[in-house]
Amino acid sequence: MCRRQREQLRRLCRARLLLAAWLVTASAAPRLAAAAETVPALPQVLRIGTSGDYPPFSVERDGTRVGFDVELAERFAREAGMRIEWVSFRWPELAGDVAADRFDVAMSGVTATPERAVIGYLTRAVATSGPCVLGSATPKRVAVNRGGALERFARRRFDAAEVRAVDGNLSLPELLARGEVDAIVTDRFEITHFRGRGKGAWPEACEPPVDRKVFWVAPARARDLGPRLD
Repeated sequence: MCRRQREQLRRLCRARLLLAAWLVTASAAPRLAAAAETVPALPQVLRIGTSGDYPPFSVERDGTRVGFDVELAERFAREAGMRIEWVSFRWPELAGDVAADRFDVAMSGVTATPERAVIGYLTRAVATSGPCVLGSATPKRVAVNRGGALERFARRRFDAAEVRAVDGNLSLPELLARGEVDAIVTDRFEITHFRGRGKGAWPEACEPPVDRKVFWVAPARARDLGPRLD
C-alpha cells in the first residue's frame, strides 16, 4: 500500500470515529436533559400539614404551635435552609389533602396504616403507640376523634356500642367528665394529657404499643423530601 493510500485510510478512520462520537453525544444529550428535569429541587418553602389537636405531637392554642413534631419540623427546616408554611388539616380529609399535594408533609402524630402507605411516602417511625380506652371497659356510648386510625379501632372494638366520632379531639375528656359518654378512645401518648379531667380517676386500659407514628409526605415530594426526613 502506497503512502497516499495509507493517509487516505487514516483520514477515513478518523472521520468515522468523529462521526461515531458525535452520534453517541447527540443521542445521550436528550436522555441526560430528561433525567435532570426529573430530579426536583428542594423547596425553599416547606408546607407542613398539622392538626393542632394531638398532644404531645402538635397542639395549637391562641395561634401558637407547640409539640414534638412542631419542634422537629422547625429544626429540620432551619438546618435545610427552608421557611415553614403551616397548613391546618382535619383528620377526615387528611388522605385527600395528602393525595392532592395540599402540603408537602403531614407532621402531627400520623399513624402508619396500609391504606396510607399507598399514597405518597411514609417515613420511618418516630414513635410507637397503641390505642387506649379511658372510662368504662364495657361502655354503651364511646367518643373518639373522627377520621383517624383510632376511630376504626373504636368501631371494631365496641361494635355493639354507640360510637360518637367528634371533630374536636381535645374535647374528648370534657365529654367523659360531663357524662355524655361512658368512655373515650385515645392512645398511649395522648392519654397522659387526658387523665384527671374529671372529679376522680377514670379506669384506663391500653393496647400494646405497635402503631407506628410517622411523617406522611405528599406524592410530589415523596422522592426528595421523604429520604431526607428519614
